[in-house]
Amino acid sequence: MPGQTLRALGLLKHGSVLVTATGDGLVRLWDAHNGEPRKTLTTLVRTPAALAVFPRSQWFAAPVTEHALGIFDP
Repeated sequence: MPGQTLRALGLLKHGSVLVTATGDGLVRLWDAHNGEPRKTLTTLVRTPAALAVFPRSQWFAAPVTEHALGIFDP
């Protein structure tokens, strides 16, 4: 994520996974305990200014178009 503007973040799986949305439109998942990257989603988030997380699960919601949200289960 170096060089990218952080636009939104949240914690999943009881705080063990950090999910971020950055200015390049990508959503990334990180191990919250050691900071290691876990996954980069190939789905671009059109407006990466917000995420809605379901903290006790691995699900999160992010904008996918101007008028729609996507629910992601990475």
